[in-house]
Amino acid sequence: MLTNKNNNKPASRPKQKQTKSQKKDINRDLSDVKAALPKRMKAKSKEVADHVVTLRVICVALVLALILSIYSNSRAPDNIWVRYTPNLNSGGVVRAGEIPNSSLLTDTAYLWVAFSTWKENGEKDTSDNLWRYQHFFSPEFMRSQEQEYNHLRTAGHLNRTREVSLAPGMLSSINDRVIQKSRDSWVVYLDATIVERYLGEEVKNTTIRYPLRVERHETNPEFNPLGIRIVGYDSTPRRIVEK
Repeated sequence: MLTNKNNNKPASRPKQKQTKSQKKDINRDLSDVKAALPKRMKAKSKEVADHVVTLRVICVALVLALILSIYSNSRAPDNIWVRYTPNLNSGGVVRAGEIPNSSLLTDTAYLWVAFSTWKENGEKDTSDNLWRYQHFFSPEFMRSQEQEYNHLRTAGHLNRTREVSLAPGMLSSINDRVIQKSRDSWVVYLDATIVERYLGEEVKNTTIRYPLRVERHETNPEFNPLGIRIVGYDSTPRRIVEK
């Protein structure tokens, strides 16, 4: 055995490099082996390889779909408002965020009746209503209402109670009473009967048409769940004279 004089360890044999002819022989042998395989085994091998490729494509598609879903959910709103029409016997199409005329009329009527009613007396209830319904009216309209109440107080017309109710048949012609001005603004015509009493005695009984300008107002739903607010008069309210 040959040894190395420096460290007295047996010398390793040098690796023999394959010649080009040897490589050709090996490749030829592999080709012959593949050619010798049965056709059924070849088809099965190709089928497995194609299936692996298909699974990889599906995995990539699922990952992309997951990323797209996460992105879409991050952009979606937390709450979606859907308003149903009062009568769904014949069906209906309702879009998210759309305010039907029926809902707009009833919500506006509810706000105006509640805001204009004085259960105890006008001196107290006007101030309470200005604070209680501040999120349902624009600041400009609230200031104008406060000025009007000051004039009534000076004239001595707040020391009484007031009952406000919708005029008969007002909710029967919805489309005639709700006029859309733009995508997010409307004019709502309310006919309200006002009955005022002083010391239990009726001192006023009249019906007035209020042309109210209403706009979409999406704010904190805890303060304004209706999503609308009254911003003023479209024209001067007028008294309705019974014929």
